[in-house]
Amino acid sequence: MSDLRDIATLCKEIDCLTAQVDALRIERDYARREVCWIFTERSDEPTRIKAQSVATDRGWDCFKEEQP
Repeated sequence: MSDLRDIATLCKEIDCLTAQVDALRIERDYARREVCWIFTERSDEPTRIKAQSVATDRGWDCFKEEQP
């Protein structure tokens, strides 16, 4: 019986960690959209340069379609 409880506990922990990963992906995608918008749409050159630097440092391609 102890093994079943251990497995159930691990499953709950995995579900919790999966939810945290999903939340972090949503935050990352939001940040990417914001940075890429600034990089591609803003006319303020210093802001665009900073946004380009952030996008490049993170390996974000601001000119490709987002994957679901």
